[in-house]
Amino acid sequence: MQISIAIYVGINRVKSYIEKIIKSFIARVNSLGGIFEAKVCLTTALRELDTIGLLEKASLVITPNAYGIGVIYDVVPNTSLGDLTVERATTGSRVNNAQLIQTEGINVPRLDYSKGTCPSWLIEPQETNILNYSEQFDNPFWQKVAIGGVANPIVTPNQAVAPDGTITADQVNFPSIGAGQTSIIFVPFTSTGVNYSQSYYFKGLLGTEVIWITYTPDGINFITKICNLTTDWQRFSLSALIPVGSSNITIGVDTRDPLQTARPAQTIFLWAGQLEENLYATSYIKTITTTVTRNFDKISKVGISSLLNPSEGVFYIEACALNQTDADSRSFNVNDIVGNNYVAIQYQADGDLRFDVRSGVNINRLNLPAIVDTVFNKFAVSWGPSGIYGYVNGVQYVIPQFAGTIPAIPVTLTRISFFRGSSANVANSYLKEAVVFQSQLTDAECISLTTL
Repeated sequence: MQISIAIYVGINRVKSYIEKIIKSFIARVNSLGGIFEAKVCLTTALRELDTIGLLEKASLVITPNAYGIGVIYDVVPNTSLGDLTVERATTGSRVNNAQLIQTEGINVPRLDYSKGTCPSWLIEPQETNILNYSEQFDNPFWQKVAIGGVANPIVTPNQAVAPDGTITADQVNFPSIGAGQTSIIFVPFTSTGVNYSQSYYFKGLLGTEVIWITYTPDGINFITKICNLTTDWQRFSLSALIPVGSSNITIGVDTRDPLQTARPAQTIFLWAGQLEENLYATSYIKTITTTVTRNFDKISKVGISSLLNPSEGVFYIEACALNQTDADSRSFNVNDIVGNNYVAIQYQADGDLRFDVRSGVNINRLNLPAIVDTVFNKFAVSWGPSGIYGYVNGVQYVIPQFAGTIPAIPVTLTRISFFRGSSANVANSYLKEAVVFQSQLTDAECISLTTL
């Protein structure tokens, strides 16, 4: 009985403590005119920290729950000191809690639900959609052509509810296509010899439709992706290095390509065409008559030296990379702004994960091969008197000491940022949580913190 009472009291203490934190947090956000979402997810995150005895030890806790124009609100210390500054000089889209694509205004952080019922912060690079009329496939910009005695595809605008909740999805009717025949929608473009990603949202009328998207310079050589449609919206993308010169992106069935096969007449719905110079498709950028650029998400906070301890501490994140490889490395870090002192968790361009702890010219560094993944992982760096360690999903790694000497510990730390330098190496990730501790946790605590 005494054990049962103790458990009951303990559970209620945790519940009361967490509810008090959340109530205070929501009240502050509301008083500042901010937006709060996903209370259940916040409750779960704080209970996880409290269960392993670390919530009260944290000096800064950032979760994907509350925001305003140019700001992400911190749960701990729940004051303006820990609120992050967000800069993005353009609008940007996100997937909201109704699973609809929603456009957010300039400098508004993006609370994105692409990865499940609980949100994460979407942090993306600058990209340009070079396809005009991204939602108007009936426009002459999108050319329709047929070869071999079959009909052109017929595009009827605004026939279905699109992934953004508006009736802007176009209906496309393709004829029956046999061997040696073609019926496609295409756009010519001039490649500069870089990686391109084309992407679209498709669904079928019946759910058995099959089409292909391709790159082809000449109707002979193809880079192809098959798209097996259902009656639900799916985003399909095709990324490839395209040689310098004229090329085309195509949608439909083109049996000149040996990977494409004959198909019966079929009806599909199509929305949101995008072509960008990137290794992967990023969030949708709407265009009309000209190309449109979405700026990168610059998220940081300066002047927080009172929340950081250069002598010892732990920096923890739960994050998911947008892609396993990228043109640049992607960095989460606490630093001194100048760059002579920092603690960083960094996705490398080649897919490795890197832990850095720097003091002046001395850098303690560990590279872990092929760690970057497009699912959520938990990472932490611990530094201080007992040494320097990295943690990945509950596994500890010793970070080699500079020149085999006493660890080089930062002299000063004043900022948290999800990029490196003034704007380079943007994190390009989904971020579910970021936590800072001002003292070095035990190995057992760090393992518990990072265990999935």
